[in-house]
Amino acid sequence: MKAPAYGYSTYILGEKQMISKPAPDFPVDWRTEKNESFILENNCVKVVFDAREMSMISFLDKTNGKEMVDPQKPAGIFRLIEEDDVKGMTAWAVGRYMNITGLNRNVKVNHCHTDKNDLRQWIHYETEFNHSRLKVVISLDYNSPKLDFNVECDWRETGRKGGYVPQLGFYMPLSYKCRAYKYDIPFGTIERGSRDMDVPANSWALGMPEENGSGAVMVVTNSKYGFRGVNDSISVALIRSSYDPDPYPENSIHKFKLAVILTGEPDNAELIRRAYDYTHPLSFVSGYRHVGVLPPAAGFMSLENGSVAVSAVKMPEEPDTGNNRIIIRVYEVSGSKTQAVFKFRREVSKAWYMDINENKVDNGLNIITEGSSVKFDVEAGCLATVCVELQ
Repeated sequence: MKAPAYGYSTYILGEKQMISKPAPDFPVDWRTEKNESFILENNCVKVVFDAREMSMISFLDKTNGKEMVDPQKPAGIFRLIEEDDVKGMTAWAVGRYMNITGLNRNVKVNHCHTDKNDLRQWIHYETEFNHSRLKVVISLDYNSPKLDFNVECDWRETGRKGGYVPQLGFYMPLSYKCRAYKYDIPFGTIERGSRDMDVPANSWALGMPEENGSGAVMVVTNSKYGFRGVNDSISVALIRSSYDPDPYPENSIHKFKLAVILTGEPDNAELIRRAYDYTHPLSFVSGYRHVGVLPPAAGFMSLENGSVAVSAVKMPEEPDTGNNRIIIRVYEVSGSKTQAVFKFRREVSKAWYMDINENKVDNGLNIITEGSSVKFDVEAGCLATVCVELQ
């Protein structure tokens, strides 16, 4: 007997017949296998990856619905670049790009976890090229606008005089027009126009949108310093196999991190803080349960106000000053005079300005101590060093 459409049949032992029964009340498609999609999403961003290349084809700012990448320009990819070595001094001079090969091909996805309700989601993929292997873990944390790339590269490419210098690079084209690019430099930031050449930065670059008030994208690294902002894109030089003076300087297993961060109004203090938090991850010391006199949560010191970034917190160089003095070095980041306010856990006895060599100076600026707080003036775009004596 022919079973009805979408039904199922049961064979009765000892009887040569099939008994047909109607289909149960659930969807026709009984398959448990789901269509593969690679999406990392939280309440801040939604990032969609091409299933074949693991490149970003969408990077959506969920706060305003703005798309930050062009789907026609695969973003967040790694590239093998052949540099012209005609300039010589290859360890110092980045040559003209002759050939660029995208490495996000023949990608093998080893594992992915994309539950947006979890604290962390990730996609782990790897690919091989020439003599090298690249392993990448892309992750997105809960309630974070930061897409993290944890990279391990077994780099076996070598440069050759009269040939080319191989470079591993990261490429992030943007969907919006960039009027300029902002970079962090020692004790501040700098804006540069579009340049088809590598420029130095401490840890990050940001594409500044033509429209004021719109979102922007920054790329921050924990150990790389050569950035290129051109044609509405940001790229970073990760590994370069120069051949002089060392003919084989980079043949090794490299581990490094970089992140693509969505930011709102590009305020300098906020950009510097975000990059600092990334390049200086939270450290901890394992302990055991025991009694103590401190509360469960407490801070030694905090910046309460002022358009400044903290450059250093240290003990004085001068010996025999005791353990109750601390040096704070800050720099102003917004281009206007400000008052920095620091709060300490302990009461403050006194505070005074110092020069870079930690000699006491009278610069005519105000410095006030009130209980556990210190307030001091910092001129626009200037550096200030203060010694604080605690009770």
